[in-house]
Amino acid sequence: MKPTQKQKEELNNSTNIQQNLNIHLMPDVFLSINELEKQNPELAKKALEMIEYDLKKSHEAKQKIILLEENEQIIRKDELPFIRKYAFRGQIFAFITGLAGLGTAIWFGNIGMEKAAIASMSITIGVLALNFINKKNN
Repeated sequence: MKPTQKQKEELNNSTNIQQNLNIHLMPDVFLSINELEKQNPELAKKALEMIEYDLKKSHEAKQKIILLEENEQIIRKDELPFIRKYAFRGQIFAFITGLAGLGTAIWFGNIGMEKAAIASMSITIGVLALNFINKKNN
């Protein structure tokens, strides 16, 4: 059964309403409501009220999500200097620890403790390699 010209116009109008209001409903729903209105106007009115209520609640939920996202962005912006400061401190301490391991290996090598020098150098290189592998996997 092909739709009549009037049904096509109603479908076109409902599609325009859907696009203008950003309503994610099938155009068939509007046609069904139009047909329902012809048969039972009170029930069609109730159905439209329910749809309107659902859209209102959906819009409110989206607004709350947007507000939460905006607040989260503000918090991140405020915390960014502290994050940078502590990341920079971590890099400095990692560099100092690496130099200390290298210095310890050199010192053990100078006093004739080759096994301790090898162990100290291995630990320093091992930690560096593990950090590099971890960053590569992330």
